[in-house]
Amino acid sequence: MSATQPEGLSQELCAVYRDHVSGAITPLSKTVQIQPQLDSKSGEYIILWSDIKMIFKNPLHVRNGDAIVPFLRDEDLDFIHPLKILAHPGTVLNVVVETIEIETAMESLVIANTAVSQPTLATTNNTSQPQRDKLEPQNINEPSETLVSSVPETTIQYQSPDKASGDICNRTQLAAEQHIGSPADRGEDFEKHDGQDMDANYRRGLAYYLGEDVPQDYIMALECFLIAANQGSAKSQFTLGVMYENGQGANQDYCRALEWYQKAANQGCAKSQFNLGVMYDIGRGVIQDHIKAEEWYRKAAAQGIPEAQNNLGLLCHIGNGTTRDCSEAVEWYQRAADEGYAIAECNLGVVYDKGLGVTKDLSVAAEWYQKAASQGDAVAQNILGVMYRDGCVVVQDCSKALELFEKAADQGNADAQCHLGYMYENGKGTTKDLFKAMEWYRKAASQDNPVAQCNLGSIYQEGVCVTQDYSKAVEWYQKAADQGLASALYKLGVMYGEGTGVTQDSSKAMELHQKAASQGDVTAQYNLGLKYYSGSGVTQDYFKAAEWYRKAAKQGHSEVQHKLGLMYEEGRGVTRDIYVAVKWWGKAANQGNDDAQLSLGVLFDNGQGIFQDYSKAVDFYQKAACQGNALAQNNLGVMYRDGRGVTQDHSIAVEWFQKAASQGQASGQNNLGDMYNQGQGITQDYSKAVEWFQKAAVQGCAKAQNNLGSLYRDGHGVAQDNSMAEDWYLRSASQGNATAQNNLGDVYSKGQGVSQDYSKALERYQKAAVQGDDNSQNSLGNMYADGRGVMADISEAIKWWRKAAGQGNEDALHRLDMIQSKV
Repeated sequence: MSATQPEGLSQELCAVYRDHVSGAITPLSKTVQIQPQLDSKSGEYIILWSDIKMIFKNPLHVRNGDAIVPFLRDEDLDFIHPLKILAHPGTVLNVVVETIEIETAMESLVIANTAVSQPTLATTNNTSQPQRDKLEPQNINEPSETLVSSVPETTIQYQSPDKASGDICNRTQLAAEQHIGSPADRGEDFEKHDGQDMDANYRRGLAYYLGEDVPQDYIMALECFLIAANQGSAKSQFTLGVMYENGQGANQDYCRALEWYQKAANQGCAKSQFNLGVMYDIGRGVIQDHIKAEEWYRKAAAQGIPEAQNNLGLLCHIGNGTTRDCSEAVEWYQRAADEGYAIAECNLGVVYDKGLGVTKDLSVAAEWYQKAASQGDAVAQNILGVMYRDGCVVVQDCSKALELFEKAADQGNADAQCHLGYMYENGKGTTKDLFKAMEWYRKAASQDNPVAQCNLGSIYQEGVCVTQDYSKAVEWYQKAADQGLASALYKLGVMYGEGTGVTQDSSKAMELHQKAASQGDVTAQYNLGLKYYSGSGVTQDYFKAAEWYRKAAKQGHSEVQHKLGLMYEEGRGVTRDIYVAVKWWGKAANQGNDDAQLSLGVLFDNGQGIFQDYSKAVDFYQKAACQGNALAQNNLGVMYRDGRGVTQDHSIAVEWFQKAASQGQASGQNNLGDMYNQGQGITQDYSKAVEWFQKAAVQGCAKAQNNLGSLYRDGHGVAQDNSMAEDWYLRSASQGNATAQNNLGDVYSKGQGVSQDYSKALERYQKAAVQGDDNSQNSLGNMYADGRGVMADISEAIKWWRKAAGQGNEDALHRLDMIQSKV
């Protein structure tokens, strides 16, 4: 696409629903226009994925016809961040959504419109925030031991369109609006006017509406307002719109409400202009029309209606009915906030929180959240509570967070109720109380909060403060999964995979795990990687394993980062690349992953594919060892024993070998046995040597088996027993241990506890010699020189002596010197 595209070009987007059974694409009726942005680097017009996510609920990907529009990638084929796609002006792109309950263009930022319809002081019903869950890494098919906590993403809000509000009885707020009547200003008794005076008819209707001086009677009120409205009373026309919208004194009738709002709005009634904007905005009583909504919002906003200013800010924000302009949106939010409008204050917090139309500034965001929260805005209280709980910008204060969550929860905010449950469940800011946690989770779950539903599922699955009930666990997981919560999809998949609470169904489990992973659930991605790597329940596929590992690794999952590094080291499912392996191990190691620290230590220790650096090896071994990694403890002991990267210190070596051995690590047990055997760093003790060699040998450690054989051969720490010696040598040799092969050669050559057998001796020496064992190479040379077990062959003997001598074997050197002197 040319960079010379004119400004103002737009991209049409249409939400479509993916049918999970047939895979067919089902178009939905609503379309949205969004203004592409010019990418300064590529010169192409692009659309940010974050903008699409603001407009559509749970978008999966974008299609152009049958083809998926891919995210742009860099030269290394990694996704360019922020995520973006090429614009296709003149073409309607389909945004594929996960669930049919997609966001409308107006609702995309979870900002609820306000219809002024109930004749009381204007009220705010804040919409709940979407959740993202915190998951502890878990093994495949094992449910998490900790419950997830919902953490809201800050989102712009409107008042809820489900509860319209008016303020005809308000005597003080917005007093500049002349359509607000006051019973105190009636003057003469209204009955004396006999319905002829327009204002008197309005005040008479108001009295019946409020039940002041007369019994409350909506039907009589409606009659009086109708008379006054037909006489041209704008405030009566507005009130009639309110009554018809709410079904007061007559059947609910949005069309008639719209009609009366229109009449009052045409006379300049600001609140009618605002309500009319809402009706067009949400398509209530009229075909949805964002352009007309924007027109009426502007009229009301110009008259200082903060609700209109706030809603107009949203239209500018997402480009509905007007060109998308985040800067103008901020201006309107600011105007409403200057009026003390709490929702707008909260929305300003959001724009500074996310950097929408302003420079991102979390401190300023927190200030606006604080202002809105102090006015009782539940959404702001909830978000501010999260900031105090996590210590984001503000000093961490769980008690303050608890207080804010309680205030929002008492107003019915489902996310705050869920957070409150989490606080009680984990004892944050309060005494741990699982029963209170359960109570708040239930309240949030009853409002269809998916995270609370998932947490209830975990409670029933684990039997925490309730009788363990897998069926109820499945029920709650299903409710949350039906709303698309990724963690619930994964946990439900675990239940199906294990047949817990439901009939076992591996296919269903895999389907749920795929959905969870596709939505970005890091645990699901990790476990799918494990399944494909091991071939557990699926055909083994290293390429798919690497693909899922990579997705989880990019989300910062340290264990997956380590495993992905191993795949690059081994070249499984990916092209072998030790430097990419080091990159992923480094990321994991920086997060404290001890396995990654160990892998880096081994890499620098051996210098495999990278420069050898004993000091770095020691550093990484030390980090992993201090976290209790037994293999790292053993390796660190080896470094101190041999003086590699550190000053040689046998005593410290023994300490690390003891730590590893106490955890059952076989190499550590063998090395500790060797230190006792040699008396290095500790008093020589053959009995202790036997004890530790025995522990390692029964675990299959070939070196320990050989060493134990030697102690039986020599009678050190045990009664001398050539038969036992042969047995342990054979076990070690069967694993390919060259030293054991050589020792068996000696046993058969010398007839130690067995019949002397040069042929068997020759066989064992040969096996060890080809592995590079210098003693076997020397002995093999001797066998050829003396013709024992083989035809004498001095040339062959010299060949093997030279190999042994090349490794510094003194006996072989002596043999060669003797031959040379004879020559």
